[in-house]
Formats: sequence, structure tokens, C-alpha cells
Amino acid sequence: MVVKKENLKIELDEDLDRVKLKINELKKLKEILEDFPEHNILSGKTQMIGKGNIENVRSRREHSQNIQEISRKIIEGIYEQVVPDNLQGTDLYLLNKELQLLYSDIVSIGHDIGHTPFGHAGERILNSFVKNYKFTEEEITQLMQKRRKIYGEQYERNQGHSDKYRGTVSFEHNEKSAELMYYLMTNNGINPDLVDVERIISGILAHSTSRVHESLIPKYLESQIVRQVDKIEYMNYDYEEIKNLIKTDNMSEDVKEFAKKDVDDRIQDLTNRMIDGAIKNGKITDSMKDLKIIKKFIKSYNKAITVLDEDGKGGIILDENIERIKLMMGKVIAYYLNHPEEIQEEVMRIAHPIVEDDKEDIKKIIFKRDEFNEDNSTMEKVITYICRMDDAQLKQKYVALARQRIIKGRGYGIEPITQEEIERLKEEQLQQQAKKIKYAELQEGEKEHSEDEYMQMAIEENRQYLENELTQEGKNKKMQNRRKHREEYQIDQKLNDMKIDFDELRIERQLTIQEKAKAREEIKELVSSEKENEEYTL
Repeated sequence: MVVKKENLKIELDEDLDRVKLKINELKKLKEILEDFPEHNILSGKTQMIGKGNIENVRSRREHSQNIQEISRKIIEGIYEQVVPDNLQGTDLYLLNKELQLLYSDIVSIGHDIGHTPFGHAGERILNSFVKNYKFTEEEITQLMQKRRKIYGEQYERNQGHSDKYRGTVSFEHNEKSAELMYYLMTNNGINPDLVDVERIISGILAHSTSRVHESLIPKYLESQIVRQVDKIEYMNYDYEEIKNLIKTDNMSEDVKEFAKKDVDDRIQDLTNRMIDGAIKNGKITDSMKDLKIIKKFIKSYNKAITVLDEDGKGGIILDENIERIKLMMGKVIAYYLNHPEEIQEEVMRIAHPIVEDDKEDIKKIIFKRDEFNEDNSTMEKVITYICRMDDAQLKQKYVALARQRIIKGRGYGIEPITQEEIERLKEEQLQQQAKKIKYAELQEGEKEHSEDEYMQMAIEENRQYLENELTQEGKNKKMQNRRKHREEYQIDQKLNDMKIDFDELRIERQLTIQEKAKAREEIKELVSSEKENEEYTL
């Protein structure tokens, strides 16, 4: 049965028994998706990069949940207005609306599961590595075949990918999200006769306005809605997080009035506009006049951000210390491109924190997934690994590799990445130490000192640490350590570069202390006549 209001048509499936089966299968898929590691890890991926001076920044998971909630309101509003009164409240109405809402929920929740750490800044960094990676002809052929299988022939044609395509490849988070969703559905027993796989994949792909032109937006209502709600959500909530830091002088009067509204009122206004526009136009597109105000709002918002960035304050807002992000992500990506044999175990550990007894069972589950296929290129494995980290995990991996002297981090991993972090870490250490002293006293009886006194006691206990950070003597000691570590870096690099017997052992397993010592001695003899004063870079 087709119901219509003005130009918008909604098809209601009258085979209610089959609709119920579809609903149950979609509920199963939604539950699997909500427990999916890639979905849960979104809690640690910042939606707006730049936590520095901004409080209450939301994660990508919160961003996805907001989209889910707003999209549901739009669908419910459309059904309420389009479906005749005599059908509302019937099983035909309720079951079809529930089916539509479930598709919307899954596309909303899943649209960003393939995103990188550090938002679009991280995406740009990974994309630059992918574009510069030298895929073999065989790898390109396999990749194009896989893309056609997952994204569909039409999408690939629109991306300019023919059977004989041999050009550069890029990384796009919407494509990685669709890929992960495809594997989630095909590897978890979801019945393709009851769940429209193409509908979900095309909906996730379509949320990217840079990859999918508005003329190619899928016919499905939830695809059209999520595409627009993604912009509505991030512009409104991003603005809420930074509005106290930007000037609105460059905004037109109508946009100024719109910006003054409470965020919930702004979103409700746009929700109503989308419902009215969908009914009037028969679909929701980027060029819909009813969404003109959000386009003007976006334009004004971007101007304000640009001004801030030119003033040198952009780090507070969008790309907090973008050079630091480039350093961390670039080093980690480059390391694993050179050490792909380490990726599978790392992926398992990050995606599935498990106890030792469960390790073999988890291996059987994880390693059967298609993205772990040995036919995948090294770059594909690295992409999967990087996208499975949140912001903190990627930073921790960078610091860990630097401290192990595997890669060169700032100060060889000895000192924090920025001077601001040095000060913050000092303060945190003193605060923690002061609390320990206070707690120890409380265990013995009543507190005997003031907060300032506890802080002074903590400073005394940490004097050596502070001296190492603040005094010239401490800095000199640190420089001595750096020179020592530089020599060790050079030896380690020689060990990795030279194809000696120990290299095979290093790949198969960790070298023992004795084996590494023996390797070092052999290499020292080889390089003793060489002067290696350059710092090691990956």
C-alpha cells in the first residue's frame, strides 16, 4: 500500500508477518552493532578536535546518538503527517514505522564506526599515507574487486573506479564505516533475505557530501535524513562548544537570531523544516530551500573559525596542535607499515580486551573476519588497526614505541610532547603525591596540615623530579641520556636494516636479552668506524 501527502510517498508493506520477521532481524543487527568494538571505541574519539580550553566536548559516539535521536523525530513526524488518520494506530502503521526507524537507527549508529582517531585531522593524515602508498597491481585489482562487492557497482563507477583502474587510492571514513558494517552483517548470521544490506551500506556511504553528490542520494528516507542530520548535529553542537570563543559580528541578522536560540530549539526548528520540505518536495536533498538557514549558519560559522585560526587561536577550536597529531599518527602509521607482522595481535588486544584463557577462542572469532584476510595489502591492515584506536590509545602507542626506543619521539620518549604537557604532568604528579600524604595521615588519625602544606610536602618529596625538569644540571643529565639513547637508536636501526641471522628471529619472536646482546656486539664491530651523528627518524 502506498500513502501520499503532496509529493511524498510512503510504501507500507501489508505482509505483516514478514515485516515482523524483518523487525526481529534488524533488532538483532542493532544489538550486535551496539556491542561492536568499533562502535564502543567511538566513546574515545573526540568529535571536535581541541579539548584544550573547551569543556564538555562530546565524543563521536555521542554525535552518533544525537543523529539517531534527531532522525527518529523526523521520521515519526513524517509518518504522523503523511499516513492517513484512519491507519494510524493500526499494526500496518506501527510495524512499518518501526521497520523504518530501525533502518534509521542502524545507519545513524554505524555511519562513523570507521572513523580515525583525532577526527578529520586524523583522517587527512591517514589519507596522505594511503595516497602515497605503492600498491602492487595485484593489490589494486583485489582492492577494486572488494570495493565493488561492498559498495556496489554504481558507487564505484561514480568514484571513477573501473575494472582496469590502476590510479591512486584514498582513505575515506564513510567507506571504512560501510566496509566494517558489511563484515558485521555478513559474519554474524544476519539473514540478507530479511535485512536489505545494500540499503544500509548506501545509507552509510551517502552521509559523506564530499564523496556522494546530492543527485546520487539513495531513495531511502533514512539515507536522505541522516545525510542532512549529520550536518545539523555537528554544526549546532560544535557551535555550542565554542560559541563563547567566537565573535558573531560577521553573521547576518537572521543567522544571528537563529544562533541566539537554545540548541534544542534550533534543532527542533530544523527538524520541522525538514519534515515540511520532505512532504513538499517528495525527498530531502542538499539544495532544499527549507534548510537554507543551516547553510547560512554553516557559512557564518566557518568564517568565524577561519578568523580564529588566522589569529593563532585555531588550536583551541579545531586542530589542537595539529603538528603534534601529525607527529604521533605519522610515526605510528609508518612504524606498522614497516612491521605489519605485529598488527593482528595488536588489533585483537585493542578491540577485544580479554583474559589469557579466552585468547584462543577469541582468535578463532576475530581471525575469520574478512579484514584479516592474508590477501589484504599491508596498508589495508594498517588502516584497520589505526581506525580501531581511539585518541588516547593512539597517543599511548606513540609514547610506548618512543619509550622502547623503537621510534624517535620527542626526547626519545623521555619528556612529554609539549612544554604545556610538562607543566600539566608536573602539577598532576604533585597533586597526586599531596593526596597520598594526606591519605596516609588520615589513615593514622586526623588531618594535621593545610592543603598548601600538603602541596609543599609533595614538592619536597618530588624535588629530584622537579630539579631534573627545571635546573640546568637536570637538563644536562637529560642531554647525556639522550646521547646514550641516540647511540642505542643507531644500533637498533642497524639491527633492523641489516639482513642478518637475528633478523629472522626478531620477526618470528622477541629476541632474548642474550641474543640481542650478541647482535649488538656484532653490529658495533661493523659500525665502529662510522660516525653517526644524525638523529634517528622513521
